[in-house]
Parts: sequence; structure tokens; C-alpha cells
Amino acid sequence: MPRVGFRRLPQRLGDLQQLGSGPMLTSRGARRLFAAVALMACCGCTGEPPEPKRAPQEPQDALGSGGTEADVESWSLSGVREVQIPANPRMRRSTLPRNFPADDAVLPDLLDSPPGTASIAYHPRETFDDLGGWSTERVYFYGADSTWRSLEMADLGLPNSTHPGVDTYGAGALSPDGTHWAARTNDGVAVLDLKTATVETVIIPGKYTSYIDWHPDSRRLAAVRFSGLRTYRTWTVQLASPTPTRADYELPLDGFADDGTVVTYTRRGGTTNRVVHGDDGRESQTVPLPWRIARDGGAVGPTYSMLGLRRELVVVDNASSAPTARLRLRRTDEVGWPRGWWTPTTVFLTDSNHGLLIWNTTAGNIRQLVHVSPPTRADSYWSTSIAVDLAS
Repeated sequence: MPRVGFRRLPQRLGDLQQLGSGPMLTSRGARRLFAAVALMACCGCTGEPPEPKRAPQEPQDALGSGGTEADVESWSLSGVREVQIPANPRMRRSTLPRNFPADDAVLPDLLDSPPGTASIAYHPRETFDDLGGWSTERVYFYGADSTWRSLEMADLGLPNSTHPGVDTYGAGALSPDGTHWAARTNDGVAVLDLKTATVETVIIPGKYTSYIDWHPDSRRLAAVRFSGLRTYRTWTVQLASPTPTRADYELPLDGFADDGTVVTYTRRGGTTNRVVHGDDGRESQTVPLPWRIARDGGAVGPTYSMLGLRRELVVVDNASSAPTARLRLRRTDEVGWPRGWWTPTTVFLTDSNHGLLIWNTTAGNIRQLVHVSPPTRADSYWSTSIAVDLAS
């Protein structure tokens, strides 16, 4: 489920799910974000003190074995295909627009003329000193009619007390089918119907919302809430019945696999335990993956998964856990963690100075989908969310 943008810093100074060390942020951007203690895009910042370190728990029904400590020790990136982001990536034609709007663009009001469906949500550049609450939050939507629209978050009527924080917010999360858009609030989530321009707020137990992600069926979404007890809890919200229900796992930053399952990892001695959570239960297996790259989860595709290391992204084969490709980052790269697969071998990612990119992990090429201009200043960031079912 691509919710592309700057990922939260692992363990909140380091847990950018989908961007930073641990998961993976990268070079200059990483240093800036660590300095600002900022949680990017889908994770955002809450304005609260730094959150405590997570304490993953081993599922009691964890069974099976597929990797030993010797397998983990022999796991190596030596000889793996390696690529870097080109200075000027070639453009790839797609159903998405070629450019994001200017930060100060004057566009039709989304609430006056709802698009029905939208393929992209884009939050223009924002600095880390946002003090205006919802009045400072504007999100642009690219509709099915190939028209950009603007949503002023203040027009949704949300109390300022529910604004998540003072420095970062992000582009929210489009459902895969592009019919709904969800935004984090301190109380839970707000879900906007893009056909009727009506918003429904859902109150969820917990202190504040860390991040959200849609299930591939577009009928439900998951929200991770900080419980105030040094733990995070995942809640499921159904569109048909917005009363939240508690999940028995903590949603990884990368969220759902394409088949709707959730893959989590826990440490087991010198090995890593991989647990697949589905509607019918869960299955567990020890896999030959070093804990240092599996700890924050990965963008799980049908054949491959992408995991994060410091200053690089690594693709592994789901069946064998063997690495197949790596994206090395230069000091000038500022990469946003992808949250989904364009094809079984191609992932989404963002670079703050280029825009939305795709990386074919087998062929090795990187192409630009949506251009952003001008380059991001050191004191600001932008983010985007994609309705994956509408992107081709």
C-alpha cells in the first residue's frame, strides 16, 4: 500500500517506518530529522516528548524453523546488484500526473467539488515550526478527472486540540481504490469520503495516533496508537462500522502485504522470527535474516520484500530471505521509504529533490513518475500518498 513520504525515525529518534536508520531515512535528511526529532509523513510528529522504545513480544504460538544462527551469520550483501539514484532520472509515462502542484497553487476547493476518486494526495512543503494547527494544513488531490483540487484541513471542522503536533503532519493516507482518504488526529482518525466530501471522525483508545495504513480491500484501515504504557497498540476501523477493534499485533511501518496479511519480525536469540498475521490466524517461522535489518518490518510484495539499513534499501527474496538488490544512498540523497510495490519487482520511493520514483529491483533502473520543484529546503519537507489501484 503505497503511502510514500518521509518515514518515521526508528524508535522515534530512529524509527521512520519507512525511512531512516533501522527502517531508513538517509544522509542529509536523516541528520536533519534526527535533529528535529521529526516523524515524517505517514507517521508525523505529535508534539509530545520522544516516545519510548518499543518492546516487541514473541507470539506464544511461534512455531517452525527456517534459519539458524549460522544462516544469519552467513547472510551477506557481498556481490548483490547495487544501484544509486541518478542525478537526472528518466521520466516514465503513467496514469499519474507528471508534476506536483506549486506549494502556493490556487486550486478548486475539494469540498465544493469532490473528485469521486483520487490517485494522489500531496502535502506541499512544510517547515518544522508549524504552530497554526489545522489552519496550516493543506493537502492537494489529483482526481480521476485529471484535475488537482485543494483541501484546507481547517474546513473539516476538526478541533485544534486534535491536531497531532507542531512540526510535521503529512499527506495522510489514500485508500488503494482512491475513494477515501484518512488523516491522523490526536483522538484517532478522520476519514473523508471523496465522493460525497463528508468526513467521519473515529475516536480510538490511546494517547495519540502514530501512523495509519489501509487494508488492500479499501474497506478498513489500521491505526497505531501510543497507549501511554510504553507500548503501541494497533486498532482496526471498518468503513461500514467505525467502532475500532483491537488487533493482536503492532502494525509495522510498512503495513499490509498485497494479500492483506501483516508480516512482523521478532528477535529469537541470534535469529529472527517472521510472523504472518492473516484473518484466519498467524503462522511463524525462523528466517535467516539479521535482526538489524528486519526489526522495523518491510514493504512486502508477492515475491520480494524491501527492508531498510542505514543509508540503503535492501530487497530480499520472500522464500529464501536471500538479498537480491540494494539501493545505496549518496550524501545528497534524501529518500522516502516506499509503502508498496508498483509491480511484483518494482517499488515506489520518493526523493525530496526529484519527486516520486520507481525502482525496478531486478533490472536495476530508477525512473521518475511525478516531478517536484523546486528542491526541498533544509528546513522543510513534503510528502505524498498514492492510491495504488489507480496507478499504472
